[in-house]
Amino acid sequence: MESRTPALIAASLLLACCSPKTAENTPAAPPPEPAPAAAPAPAPTTNAAPAQAPAPAAPATTPETPTPASEVTPDTAAGIAREYFALIGAKQYSMALALWGSSGPGKAELAKQYDKYASFDAKVGAPGEQQGAAGSSYIEIPVTASAKLKSGEAEKLAGTIVLRRVNDVPGSSAADRHWHIYSVNLKPA
Repeated sequence: MESRTPALIAASLLLACCSPKTAENTPAAPPPEPAPAAAPAPAPTTNAAPAQAPAPAAPATTPETPTPASEVTPDTAAGIAREYFALIGAKQYSMALALWGSSGPGKAELAKQYDKYASFDAKVGAPGEQQGAAGSSYIEIPVTASAKLKSGEAEKLAGTIVLRRVNDVPGSSAADRHWHIYSVNLKPA
């Protein structure tokens, strides 16, 4: 019984402190004195923890949640292809490489491939049918390009861009489940 005594006393005090007070046993508080007009009111004090910077937003998907269907459509893949070629035309090779998966070329290789052009304008066609293989989905999209070499000659190119994404399988990351460029095959037309 002795080991329970401190706990019982603590519980009794807690109940006594938290029980509602009635008007009969609560003395009336004197009215507050008005503060001088020139003196600022003191800042309220609390026992709250100091404010912290807000936590970064959680990613839209986690390894446990499936990628929203709106992010895995053929149109989404075509949008990434259009963005890629716009970046190539603007000679933003580092940003264009960020749209590749692990199969991407190096920056020097990409620059060598496209830096010979003074201008590069690609048109991305309608995406083909989405195909699946070994836990991944692929989509092939036709591309035509009009380019002007630095020498002044015009060049027409045609081919495809293939995008890949990992399906919603255990162990896949949110980044894996978004469309990435898998290959680009453009040749003079």
